[in-house]
Amino acid sequence: EYAREAIALGVENYLLKPVAKEEIEQTVQKAIDNLYGKRQNGKSLLWENILFRWVNGMITEEELGERAAVLGLNLYLPEYCVICLMKKSKQDERDFRASCVSLLEKQVEVYPFWDEKGRYIMIIGGKKLNMDDLEKCLLSRAVQYHVESTVCIAFGTVVSDIENLPLSYRTACDCVELSNRNQSAVILRNDTK
Repeated sequence: EYAREAIALGVENYLLKPVAKEEIEQTVQKAIDNLYGKRQNGKSLLWENILFRWVNGMITEEELGERAAVLGLNLYLPEYCVICLMKKSKQDERDFRASCVSLLEKQVEVYPFWDEKGRYIMIIGGKKLNMDDLEKCLLSRAVQYHVESTVCIAFGTVVSDIENLPLSYRTACDCVELSNRNQSAVILRNDTK
C-alpha cells in the first residue's frame, strides 16, 4: 500500500535495507538525470528505472519480484525477448512506436521504455514467441508509417529466464549499433537461443 501511494506521489525508486552503495548512487544519479531531462513523473519514472535496471542486470531477482507486483509486470512467462528501435534520421516516429506497442500487445506482453542512449526498448514476453510473426508485424507497421528507411529494429536473443534478459538486451543493442545506418533493411535479428 505504501508503494502504491509513493508511486502516486511521484517516487523515483524505493530502497530496501540493507542498501548497497551502488544502488543508492544509481538511484540518485537517475533522479538527477530525470530532473534535468524531458521525462514524465510518477509511475513512469519508477517503471523506466526498474526496466532499465532489469535489462542491465542491476537488480536482484527478489527486488524485481517486489517491483513487478507494484508495476504489473508478468515475470512468469516462458519466453522473453528485447526489441530495440533506433532512429536513423531526425524524423519523429512517435506514432509508429505507439502503433507497434499496440499491435504487439495483441500477441504478447510488452513493456516499453527509453534507455540512456535514446533507444526505444520493448521487453516482450509470451508463451511461445514466434519471431517470424513478430517481425512481419513490425515490418508491416514500418511500411504503413513510411519509416522503413528511417528506423532500425533489432531483436535480441529469446531467453527463458528473467535473469538472462540482459543477454537479449545486449544482442539487440549490439545489432543496432553495428548495423549499417545506410542499409534499407529495417529488421535485424539474432536467431541464437
